[in-house]
Amino acid sequence: MINQRRLAFKLASPVALTIVIATLIAFGWRIASSQALSPGAGSYDSLLGRHTPQGTTFALGPSEGMHLSSTTGKDSSGEELSKVISALVSRPVFPHRDTRRLLPSELEPVRQRLQAHVAEWVEGPALAPLRMEIGLAGQELFFAHSSEVILALAFAYPHLDDSVRLQTATFLRRQWEEHPPFGSAGWYPPTQGARRELYTLPPELTQRLQVGEKPHPMAHLYSVWAYGYYLGVAEAWREVWTNVKEIWQDFRKQGLKPVSKQDRLWSNAYLGGLIAIARMAKELGDEASAQQAEADCLILAQWVVDRFRADARRLAIPEITNVNDFDRWRAEDLGGFFLVLRPHKAKPDKVHGLVPEVGMLLAQLEPDSAQAYLDFVDKSLPGWYLMGEERQFHYGENFVDYPDFALGIFQAKAYFGKVSLRDLVRWIDIPLSKGDAYFVHKAAIVLHLAAGGSASH
Repeated sequence: MINQRRLAFKLASPVALTIVIATLIAFGWRIASSQALSPGAGSYDSLLGRHTPQGTTFALGPSEGMHLSSTTGKDSSGEELSKVISALVSRPVFPHRDTRRLLPSELEPVRQRLQAHVAEWVEGPALAPLRMEIGLAGQELFFAHSSEVILALAFAYPHLDDSVRLQTATFLRRQWEEHPPFGSAGWYPPTQGARRELYTLPPELTQRLQVGEKPHPMAHLYSVWAYGYYLGVAEAWREVWTNVKEIWQDFRKQGLKPVSKQDRLWSNAYLGGLIAIARMAKELGDEASAQQAEADCLILAQWVVDRFRADARRLAIPEITNVNDFDRWRAEDLGGFFLVLRPHKAKPDKVHGLVPEVGMLLAQLEPDSAQAYLDFVDKSLPGWYLMGEERQFHYGENFVDYPDFALGIFQAKAYFGKVSLRDLVRWIDIPLSKGDAYFVHKAAIVLHLAAGGSASH
């Protein structure tokens, strides 16, 4: 029996099942139900099912013309970091604008599922942001800013058939004009549009919705680059270059290195924004801005790498003898994996807001640290990818996790280390809502990796 916050242990030799009311976590043990979970998830969640090729692995590596060095977990030097940043600015990790002839036939079901979801989304009515209330962490809105929508669909664009491409380009141009990702208008009105949820919400829950604490607009600028690059409309950058530079200069005034918890949460996205600025500046012939943006990248990247390494050293799961031990460890951020935003609300900040270039940077400069984060996930969060299900294992007294939790870990799995194609596809899971930008984002990542380019097999 489970009563209030008491622990219940069920021996199922040679495994143990640990249960805490509203808080589930596997303390480095195998969970008794996990063997049933994985096969079930494979047949239910996998987009390829039994047709997935066995033994196929993908890992980010240097693309043609891109020379990146790798460390063995030692502190990276400024010179080494500078070389990596220059290489990442010079060429996208996902360089292909059309992958359709590059994808293996086994990935066609993934492409079709992605395309069907995108087509339904861009052909349908405008959607309101997704409301998620997961427990004591409270309510949060997702897909509330156009940058999430633009980035996901721009990543998907190279994988789409011509007819869906045309519809997607029209849809994205409308977002660009009506909700530009570089200004305050990028935030969608929370109560306007058709409901995104796949279930009915009582009217009183949708009438007074508000967006929570917002990141600096720098977090949105990678989507500006992605829109121009993948849709082949680089002239759009010139249209908004003044706006982009204003955001950049405001960000520079704040010192580049994050101080607040909110800015620490978005530090990967801020670095992605600076990389995007450096690229756009080069394409637009603004060499002075390109050099300054790359110099700013170095400052923020060093901060990101140092913090990534330091917290990786705290990831060892301690001995848990009672619920008080667990609560103490949880309150302290579970060894550095989570950033505690308030009681019962935390996010895996080291993998939050990852763009391919930042993921590659961390994997190249800190491979041991990157592996430590992945090992922590495997040991303590075996259900991380299950969207909106109680089989997730998570932080705080919440019955599920916010969807950006699964996106961040998915990106880390894709960017940090060699993983099987079968697992990547299974971890896409199914859409959580209409216009699910995270489903689109994850499927698009898999297809970019499968298409080659910056991926080495």
